[in-house]
Amino acid sequence: MSAARLLMVAVFALLPAQALAALTPYVGKGPAITGVTQTEAWVAWYTLHHQGDGFQCKMEGNTNLPTLTLSSSVATSTAQDSNCSRYHKVHLTGLTPGTHYTFSLDMGYDASTPATGEFTTAPAGPKSFDFIVYGDNRDDRVGATSTRADHQAAVDAILAREHPAFLLHTGDFALNIAAVSGDDNGYTEFFDVERPLIRALPLYSVFGNHESIDSTFYDGLLSAQKLANAANPYYTSLDWGQVHVVLLNSFEGPSNLTQLGAHDPLLSDAQAAWADADMAAAKAAGKLIFVLSHQGAFSYGTGAHGGSPDVQSKIIPLMLKYGALAVFGGHDHYYQRGHEGCVDYMVVGGGGAPMYDPDPGAAGVIKAAKIISYMVVHIAGSSASAEVKDTQGNVIDSITFTQASCNPPPPPDAGQPAVDASQPAGPDASTSTDSGLPGPDSGNGATLDAGTSGNAAGGAPVGCSCSSSGSFPVLGLGLLGLALQRRRR
Repeated sequence: MSAARLLMVAVFALLPAQALAALTPYVGKGPAITGVTQTEAWVAWYTLHHQGDGFQCKMEGNTNLPTLTLSSSVATSTAQDSNCSRYHKVHLTGLTPGTHYTFSLDMGYDASTPATGEFTTAPAGPKSFDFIVYGDNRDDRVGATSTRADHQAAVDAILAREHPAFLLHTGDFALNIAAVSGDDNGYTEFFDVERPLIRALPLYSVFGNHESIDSTFYDGLLSAQKLANAANPYYTSLDWGQVHVVLLNSFEGPSNLTQLGAHDPLLSDAQAAWADADMAAAKAAGKLIFVLSHQGAFSYGTGAHGGSPDVQSKIIPLMLKYGALAVFGGHDHYYQRGHEGCVDYMVVGGGGAPMYDPDPGAAGVIKAAKIISYMVVHIAGSSASAEVKDTQGNVIDSITFTQASCNPPPPPDAGQPAVDASQPAGPDASTSTDSGLPGPDSGNGATLDAGTSGNAAGGAPVGCSCSSSGSFPVLGLGLLGLALQRRRR
């Protein structure tokens, strides 16, 4: 045994019983539900202290294996994650399409509050449903004023007014700068605010520039691809009924030390080739295709990041080729909708981060609003539409996704302002932090096959010359930063 371990043994041996009790591994972050398909799901959570089978857990007296109990209308099963860690994950397999499941964890949020969750698997076929697009809700810990209240207002509005099947997050969950955000990089705040939302709905997200500074929490709790040890952990796609969403990584560039290690914007040729094959398969299956990227195709604002040249050059042609409906982005903290390069784009970045100023007069811009907001996409048969709402439930934009066209779109409704410069303000709210955080365990966690009971082992011009040919598979449908030291990236 090493000298360090001998010292640790001695220290723990001298701790009184009440001190050891304080090391109880209550749930501090999560649970989060992601990677949900018709038959699979991932559930991940983070405990305040180690739990599982290993030396550290023995020293802290937390040797009970993290356990998830899954229940449906027909069966109850359990799974355990044996890794001694603060990060815990369970892979649920053998699930039934379109089925509602509930689960509970062995440790609660505290001594009297159990940690529970619920989700519904993807349907076996076409179905009418809604989904939410939101994000960029990191708090601004660079400035003197917290924006947590804005994030809270957005989450509260979704909880109070919407009934979505799942959530699409545009990225930038937390500021993710330890020197400013604390040892937890701001993720404690994110999970505190989002807990009632993400414990009840599947969450799918894209990798933002702030995630790229330090991806530890994102990898261990929010990325199904990382949880599954996938070769390409930050881009993937999802299918829900007749909808197919392509989730891109627009920050594959190298780390930029002048930006605290955040990765530079880049979408690789390898990812573009994957997206080509992925959209081809979706088109062949007759899916309604959407694209989600943290830095989207286009964006116009004062001091804003703007659109991604790689998404413009590598993804827009694929959207035309395969009849995608729209590309959603974030990165710039406002709402903006426009039509450029023959596609409809939306910047949905008003989830709670400090607001930027959109440019309503930029060519191709149809609607712009500087306001905390989110989008609700409605799917009904072969039609798709959306509403963008503020935190009071007011509809600030309505969209009908139509066939791709190089003709200019209609102007916004008369009497409706092009820009809403209002912004809800909230009081400062402090966050709690954890210290000495280890990275997520790289093991496989636990896999639970719900088919059996018992424990499981552990810049283009407006319009364009559309060169794509052939009919689209969906009739009546079409295309749709670091705020650090006052420097945006």
